[in-house]
Amino acid sequence: MSPRLQADEAPLKSDVSVRTTLGSEHLGGAMNLGLFVDGRAVEQRTVDLQPGLTANVTFITRADHAGVLPGRIHLQNDDPLQADNVRYFTVDVSPPAEVLLVGGDEG
Repeated sequence: MSPRLQADEAPLKSDVSVRTTLGSEHLGGAMNLGLFVDGRAVEQRTVDLQPGLTANVTFITRADHAGVLPGRIHLQNDDPLQADNVRYFTVDVSPPAEVLLVGGDEG
């Protein structure tokens, strides 16, 4: 369950996409995943997991302040191996780039 980011840098006020793949050889049923950003719960998802198969889950959050945005995805079900139930990520958030557009004569 390693998080994969659309990008490890994001402009301020943009959406940040975090994707993970959930899988188990033996466990199945309703698996509860939570996305936590900056220490607060952002979104909860329930995924119906079949034993031996994987499920892709994508969360989208907002980069609402500049600096390092720490986050984690947490599997909230009890299972025999608790050590792999939390995965961490960070995104570097900065102000949007300023762009100067220059056009030529159209006439």
